[in-house]
Amino acid sequence: MNSYPLIPFAISSPHHSVSVGVTNHPNSLSLEYALIGPISEIEVPKLSSRPMRKVGLYQTTCFEAFIGNDKGEYLEWNFSPSQDWCVFDFESYRVSSKRELNENFFHDLKVHFGTSDLKLDVSLKLDEIRKTLGGSETLKLGLSAVVETVDGTLQYFSLKHATDKPDFHRSGSFLIDLV
Repeated sequence: MNSYPLIPFAISSPHHSVSVGVTNHPNSLSLEYALIGPISEIEVPKLSSRPMRKVGLYQTTCFEAFIGNDKGEYLEWNFSPSQDWCVFDFESYRVSSKRELNENFFHDLKVHFGTSDLKLDVSLKLDEIRKTLGGSETLKLGLSAVVETVDGTLQYFSLKHATDKPDFHRSGSFLIDLV
């Protein structure tokens, strides 16, 4: 497993840090997000009794993954500590694809809560992702997180901030090669 620290967008240092452990298996990708710091200061969505696809998870604390190909197509996942999730399909920068989307891209979404950490583990199915992205063998991974504090402030974390505003969709922040 390789561990990647996510960089906060704001100049001021937040009370929290986020890192992601990444393990690339032949047909799957394991992501282990870790939010470290006083969890009592974070707005954490309540566990869902029936986790489901839900749009708008990025408006509060959530973890995100982007996987793109060399043609500019990419998929975006939002994973909430509630265990709700969402996946989006883009044919280019912020342009939604018209493809029928097989939502069966991941399994084993697990959340662990502590007083000083919140962890979310998920496994993505690379074979399904490759099929959706045109069979491309070369893929790039971007990782990010949105952390909402109890006062409503949103903090943005990413492998790299490619512009002067938080924008996780920029291919310049998809830094990890998946082969």
